[in-house]
Amino acid sequence: ESAPNNHVIHNGLPDDVIDAGITNTYEYADTANLIAIQSASVHKDNPTLLRTVAELVRRRPDVDWKLNIAGGPERGSWEPFKRMSAELDIDSRVTWLGFCQQDELQELLRSSLCLVFTSVVEGFGLPPIEAMVCRCPPITTNVTAMPEVVGDAGILVDPHEPDQMAEAVIRLYDDANLRNDLIERGIERVQQFRWSQSAQKFYDVITQFTG
Repeated sequence: ESAPNNHVIHNGLPDDVIDAGITNTYEYADTANLIAIQSASVHKDNPTLLRTVAELVRRRPDVDWKLNIAGGPERGSWEPFKRMSAELDIDSRVTWLGFCQQDELQELLRSSLCLVFTSVVEGFGLPPIEAMVCRCPPITTNVTAMPEVVGDAGILVDPHEPDQMAEAVIRLYDDANLRNDLIERGIERVQQFRWSQSAQKFYDVITQFTG
């Protein structure tokens, strides 16, 4: 009933970050490098992230899968997940980068096969947008805000399903056409998430009621 009075104003990235990202030199070189941007918080579902890597190794042991995890621990610790990666026998394939500056993050994204974003609760979810800006297709879950953010510019899978995540990664690794198609869709989609547009929409809402 309140829908006519609701105004959706998306989160986003600064215009200069988007412009610099989409015009930067494309650096991907057919590697099997994956990137995750998240914290150690429970809702990020790091166990599924690590099990995805283990499943990739099980399915395609001939491929040199690598996972870079960018982000600080925030409300949690990476230590349990480091132990888990050792138990899964993938610790040599996982690099824990900690907090990364924007330029470092963009370089990592541009050189990665895809972003793997296993979070199960997001009010928005900036990492998929950051990835699309850098021509890095996102693979994420089909719950909460992620479908609204990613649209048709990434691959959506069920939460807590490393099998589905691994299958999506392999599809991108094997099918360059699919990956390139998602990249082009991503470049188009990120235009909806500019701070200048968010500011304009906010201004329009305010002036609607203030004159």
